[in-house]
Amino acid sequence: MAESLDSSSGLIDLTIILFFVFYAVGTLFWGPLSDKYGRKRILMVGLVIYTAATLFH
Repeated sequence: MAESLDSSSGLIDLTIILFFVFYAVGTLFWGPLSDKYGRKRILMVGLVIYTAATLFH
């Protein structure tokens, strides 16, 4: 993977680790909110955050 992305293996490992950490934290954060307010509202909030982050990047 490091060769095909022209990167170091340490950076690839860090990326994968951070993905799983933020995925776990996101599950702990968004899960209870989804139970309280409903899935559709929480998915829409996530979509708005994602779209804003994409546009302002």
